[in-house]
Amino acid sequence: MSSVFRPSRQRGFSLLEVLIAALIFAIGLLGLASLQARMLAAANSSYERAAAAIYANSILDAMRAAVLSADSVNRLDVAKAYVQQNWLCDPPNGSEIAQNDLHHWIVEMQTNLHPTACGRIDEIAANTLTYRVHVCWADSAGGENTDADNCRNGEPATLFTLESRL
Repeated sequence: MSSVFRPSRQRGFSLLEVLIAALIFAIGLLGLASLQARMLAAANSSYERAAAAIYANSILDAMRAAVLSADSVNRLDVAKAYVQQNWLCDPPNGSEIAQNDLHHWIVEMQTNLHPTACGRIDEIAANTLTYRVHVCWADSAGGENTDADNCRNGEPATLFTLESRL
């Protein structure tokens, strides 16, 4: 009797199938890495916006304290000392309370928020002591404000605005 060798059916994966599976897995991992990078940028942008809100409130609180400590005749003049027509990117120097508060405000923002952070305070209504605080910086996630009058002279920036009565 002669025995004839008959190969049984193939079991397992071929090399081509394994390579295709590895390619699909690698594409999935690259997609996850890209998603994580975008999530980190969005989280940092969210942190920067929260910090901008804190700094806008801090200068309003400093204004409020200075105005309320002044006598009723000089309150409007004290509040107007904080108003800035242009973006304040360099910390001002001076011995007045307003100049000192603005100096510390800009230094703190540039230290803790972003090195490009600038601020501006507008008067809305003097009779009600209503003011608007603007904080502007080059956001790490890419700001959406490209107005020519932003703090970056038209380059993409993020602008945070807070309006309040003192």
